[in-house]
Amino acid sequence: MDTVMELAVYGSESLLAEGEELILDIEQRLSVTDSSSEIAKLNRNGKVAVTSETESLLEKALALCERTDGALDITVYPVVRAWGFTTGEYKVPEEPVPGWQRSLW
Repeated sequence: MDTVMELAVYGSESLLAEGEELILDIEQRLSVTDSSSEIAKLNRNGKVAVTSETESLLEKALALCERTDGALDITVYPVVRAWGFTTGEYKVPEEPVPGWQRSLW
């Protein structure tokens, strides 16, 4: 997830390992920077079979996009990538971002 996480566990020490495993599983399925993840394959191919968990999460995210009138927009990834936010190589793109036609206004 390209971030630092700190986990605090109260109770059995095995909960820490379970928590780490869950986070790594989520990262493996949903990462936009891991080319083997379900989301990266979906972004690359436009269509791909995903797990029921990923499908459910995408449905909920799209519903939230609709409920917020686009304030949350999961389709903005091509723009984020074009501006260099996924690599840390920030730039203003010279050309419009292909495949992302959504109006910002």
